[in-house]
Order: sequence, then C-alpha cells, then structure tokens
Amino acid sequence: MEAEVVNPEPVTEPIPAAKPPLSGKKWFYTGGVLLSLIVLGGGIWIIRWQQRRKTPVMEIQNPPTGPTTAPTDGDRILAGFNPGKATWYPVPKIITGVVIFRPEEDDSQEFSPLVTQEAVFSEVAGFAAGERLIDVSIPVQAPGMSGMVVRILKSADGKYYYVRQAGDEWWESLDAKLLPEVGVTEQKIEGVLSPEEMMVAGMTFRIGYMSYDKFSELKNPIKIVETDYGMLYQTRTKILTDSDVFGRKIYLRLKDNYVVPYSLKTSLFDDDNIPQINWNNNAEEDKGFINGMFSSCGSSALMGSVPVVQDSSGLLTGKIQTGKAKTGEPVYQIKDPGNELVKSIYEQVYQVGRDQMITLTEFAGQENHFLWQDPLGDWQIWVNQEFGPNAECAKPVIYLYPTEDTVVNVRVEANISDSKPVYKTDGWTVTAGQSGKLKADGIVYDYLFWDGQGHGEYPDLRDRGVAVKQANIETTLMKNLMALGLNDRETADFLEFWLPKMPVTPYVRLTWLGTAEMDRLAPLIVSPVPDTKIRIFLEFEGLARPKYLKPQKLTAVKRVGFTLVEWGGLLISVR
Repeated sequence: MEAEVVNPEPVTEPIPAAKPPLSGKKWFYTGGVLLSLIVLGGGIWIIRWQQRRKTPVMEIQNPPTGPTTAPTDGDRILAGFNPGKATWYPVPKIITGVVIFRPEEDDSQEFSPLVTQEAVFSEVAGFAAGERLIDVSIPVQAPGMSGMVVRILKSADGKYYYVRQAGDEWWESLDAKLLPEVGVTEQKIEGVLSPEEMMVAGMTFRIGYMSYDKFSELKNPIKIVETDYGMLYQTRTKILTDSDVFGRKIYLRLKDNYVVPYSLKTSLFDDDNIPQINWNNNAEEDKGFINGMFSSCGSSALMGSVPVVQDSSGLLTGKIQTGKAKTGEPVYQIKDPGNELVKSIYEQVYQVGRDQMITLTEFAGQENHFLWQDPLGDWQIWVNQEFGPNAECAKPVIYLYPTEDTVVNVRVEANISDSKPVYKTDGWTVTAGQSGKLKADGIVYDYLFWDGQGHGEYPDLRDRGVAVKQANIETTLMKNLMALGLNDRETADFLEFWLPKMPVTPYVRLTWLGTAEMDRLAPLIVSPVPDTKIRIFLEFEGLARPKYLKPQKLTAVKRVGFTLVEWGGLLISVR
C-alpha cells in the first residue's frame, strides 16, 4: 500500500530583513534557553556548533556513480553495479514482507539498541534495470534517540544489499542484526549523498550531528542554495521571547526527503577557539570565545543551532568596530549599557553563579563580546568566556571493571585542566582490578575524574524525558539508573553527587542520553578496548508546572567481559 504524502512544498519566503536565497552561482551558505551548563561523562566539554572533522574540503561536483569495494566478505559484495540515475517517487511506498533481519529470539546476537522487528520499509526510488531503493526506519532503544534510517538496495534478481555509508557508526550493531544472505554495497547513490564538507562559491559547509529528521518535520524551511547534492535550507527559531536572537540551523534535503544537518564553517578561530583578530587596541588576546551559548564548564548550541541576530534588528544599534579578522572582515562590539543585547548577556549569562559582580555599566565597558556578520547576512554573537557564568561544574566519573587485573590506558580528546589521578600526555594508565579499584602511582582510586575543555555537539532533547514532581525525584532517579544498568555502587555515587544539585522547583525535567550519543559527542580511547560500555548522561531542568514530553525507553546493556561505566550530567540553569 502507499504511504501518505511526505513531500510537502517548503516555505520559501525569506524572513523579514534576511537576505534572499542565492542562486548556485552566488554566495550562500517559548522561552528558549540562552545558557546551558554542561558536564559530559568523562569531562567538561565546550560544545561548538562546528564538529571537528579531519577530512578534506570537497568542491561540489557530479557525485560518482561507479562501483566501490566494501570491506566485507566477497560473496556479500554487490560487484559491477552501476545503477545510473534514480527515479524518485513523489510518494514513498510502504512495503511489507521484506526479510533481512535475524529473528529476535536468535540467541547468537549480542545486545543491540536497534529494534529491527519494528522496522518500517519504504520504497523511495527505482532504477532502469529494475533495482529498487528502500529506506528502512528502525526504532532505537537508546536514551536521546527515537530511531534511525538506513538504506537497502533491492537488485533486479530480488536480493537485498545494505547500502553502507563511509564511516558508518551503526555498522557493527546493524551487521549483527542482518541475515548472512543480505549483501553489502558501498555504492554511492546520487540523491542520498551527504559529503563531510562541501564548498559552494567559496563557502564551506560542514556536516553536523547524526540526525534522522524528515523534511516535512522542519518548521518554515527557507531555501539557501541548490547544490549537486540537493537544496540547502535554513530554519530559524526564536531563542528569547523578548529579543531578536534566533537559533539558525542549516539542512541538506536529500531526494528521499530526509535532511542532513550542516553548519557554515568559519575561519575566524584556531583549533583552541581563540579568535584570529587584530584588535584596535593592539591587545594580544588569547581568550576563548563561544558562539552565543556558553559557560566556563562547557556549553551547548542546541545541537547545530547557531545564535544569530538579523541585520535589521534594533539590537545592533550602537555597534562600533573593535578589530578586524585576519581574513579581512571587521568585528564589532556594543558598549551601550542600555542596549537589550548587552543587558541579556549581563543578566542571563554573566550574573549566573556570581556573588560579587561588576555593574552593568562596568560590564558594558569590558571586552565581553564581539559581533561578526556571516555570508548569510546574520550577525553571530561571540562571548568572552571570562564573562561566562561562575557556575559549579559537576564531577564526571569513569569506572573500569576488567575480568582480571589489567593495565588500562584511557585517553580523552580534550584539553585537561584538572584530573584525579593526574592526566599525563598519554592519558591515564592505571592498573584496574575486578572490583573496580584503580591503582596509579601507588594510590588507589574508585574511578577516574577530569575537568577540561573539549569539542563536540550536543543534542536538543528538551521535548523528551519525563517531568517529575519534586517529591518523586529521588525514587524516579533510582528507577531510571537501575533501568539503565548502573549497579548499587554507581547509583549511590550518582545520587550522592546529583541529588543536592536538583532544582528546588515544583517539577524537574529528566532527560537521558545513552552510550550511542556519548560516543559521538565525547569519544574515549581505551586500551584494551572494553567488551561492554555503559555511558549515561542526565540533562535536567527546573519546571514551574508539569509539561508533556515524549517518553524515553530506558534499557540496560548486559555486562559481558571488560566493562566501562561512565555517568555525567547537565543542568539547564537559565530559562
């Protein structure tokens, strides 16, 4: 049978004062939260809207269609296949009877968060030789995720092939679920390609976080520019109800009507987030700046959302040039204490967690922010970390449980500022026992701890979780931690640290991230590699009244062999 239409026409009218969409030959690219305090399981992380990716910039060109070699067993590879141009269906066809996954009762499988027995198959395109492309939507039993999408190619002779993407993060879990007769191909299919980076008219767009949103789920998408990979769109969400600060996201629309998040890459900063600017006062600045949402602990730009001010906004009144980027663009600052943007930064960022504060007038005179106009015509807000909130950072911990006394090395891709035991140039090297006790330099520890700054993107999950009455927080947390697989010791440590930090409000929102999200957000490098990883992360926020949230299914991973457990948390402290 056929599915409902999922191909709505986009809203293409530009928002007031925004620059109009550009052609492919020109330049392109309530009550939200302004501030987030974030602690990720293995450390304190600065969350940037740009992901670090060590991949070359790719000029837009016609995507290749020739066969490639997949790193799988020979008889599973689809060889010599060149599908040519696909015919995309205006309405995907829901199909049944596709058998590609092992039965759930197959005891040979290890635990997987993929709920393949509930997968939905949608035929989205056909090829001249009779092949068919099928989108497979699979529910995921992991906090912070509701599902994922993979693509299956059905050959003319009726055989199925999993279309594996380069750098596929789900391959291991998915391969364990596939029947052995299901083939694999790394064939690049034009229409559903999303390069790591792409350059259009001199502007670089970098792929963002993993997402499985449909185009129809975007709110008021606005066209930016057509590329050989599809149309780029932007969406805007008002961050503050009483100001003109918006959260901007950029998406590439694929031919099957899924979207891939992208960000506009800037050359303003070095790898340590230090702006490469020649200041008018000739200052040699080495201070870090964060794009709009930040703290001394870390920050979240709400997963790919860049805070911007429109060019016509009254918030920009009184801006003065304070320097010039090494790329030539001027940067500005507003020093008027009566300006609403300056007031917002002062009241909703600087004042958080401080007992002793300078006045608003004194604050406005400091070099606390700068403004930069990007190629889309928006003004990005960059705030000096020194004027971030003086908030307490939480204590993230990592537990190690080998099957026998083992020397373990753990490294974190971050700049470490504080740690126990001492984090050395090659990370931690400890002798871990079965009980979880860790020995380093003659001292015994219960777990690893560190503070520092790293890079990554944080998911916007504010619509998921549960709103809990103040009186029920402890019991709810205990049940959640048990469901997520923490043992008594880990649960006690978690509650001892986090319960006193719960907001004293009638309700508290509890939202969980799991191992999959944490591995993408804050990867750990561990040798020997653990057989089992349990990484959980709590985001919580005080609420004045109950709020409907999409429920999360919390599941535990069976501990097999060498096990690593990690927990952390994030307090949304300003509403």
